[in-house]
Amino acid sequence: MHCLTGFQAKSLLGVALLDWISSQEFGLSKFVSYGNAMDVDESDLVEYFKRDKQTKVLAMYIEGVKKGRKFFKVARETSLRMPIVALKGGMNKETHNATASHTGSLAGSVEVYEALFRQTGIIQAYDLIDLFSFAKTLENEPLPKGNRVLIITNGGGYGIVTADQVVGNCLKLAGFSRGNEKLLRKAFPRTVTVSNPLDLVGDADDKRYKQAILAGLREKKIDILLVLILFNTPAIDKKIVKELIEIKKKAKKPLLVVTIGSEYTIERSRELERGGVIVFKYPSVAAKSIKALVDYAEFRRQNH
Repeated sequence: MHCLTGFQAKSLLGVALLDWISSQEFGLSKFVSYGNAMDVDESDLVEYFKRDKQTKVLAMYIEGVKKGRKFFKVARETSLRMPIVALKGGMNKETHNATASHTGSLAGSVEVYEALFRQTGIIQAYDLIDLFSFAKTLENEPLPKGNRVLIITNGGGYGIVTADQVVGNCLKLAGFSRGNEKLLRKAFPRTVTVSNPLDLVGDADDKRYKQAILAGLREKKIDILLVLILFNTPAIDKKIVKELIEIKKKAKKPLLVVTIGSEYTIERSRELERGGVIVFKYPSVAAKSIKALVDYAEFRRQNH
């Protein structure tokens, strides 16, 4: 269960978002639709939620900012207490004028808003999937010490596709120390590729996954674990769900899962989510969410 607050500028979009959120097992502490901000604007709302103890992450859709200096101040103060994820409408020349006429707020240039978000610690989302994926990750995961990611997989091609996404989001592929690498080579069959991605191959079971994940959590050169599971392989069963949930409870590093499939996989994904493990369908969304987590962690380090 995730606890976040959402607010946005338009009621019809809000209704659609609430409908979608209800199917995603988010915990929503509050939801605000403030229309054209005639009396209460985005700065007032951020300032209010800064003091709200129920809110762990603030997710917002905005089309502009009415009071730039005030927003800068309260957003920066709030970002030092909790993550803010923002989706800004009208972030290109073609939609800029439409945004200004839609709300009557200061639409501003793309560069201005990107600088505003960067300086205040706001994590910028580029679509609705980003908005809630980033919020979910920031609420659920500990802040990493760096950007070094270990990919663990039972499908080689799946691991390579994911590695492309990780590197493409300015994250680093982590490696094991020589000592730990030797230990893993001794523990695993010769078919296992002890590298990154760490390919456990198609006959990997829950025990092999557990061994790999625990090794990653112990390794000082690894900051984040991204675990890919293809549930349609014969050796994988429900045991891995229980193992992951138990490991996650004690993990001090971010530990996220990517899996895709039909009904059986969807049910396992729901079980993992209920147990506190974040699950993504697509490597691209997972990689972007990890980047959001890394960026927020860096902002907090630089400002404390």
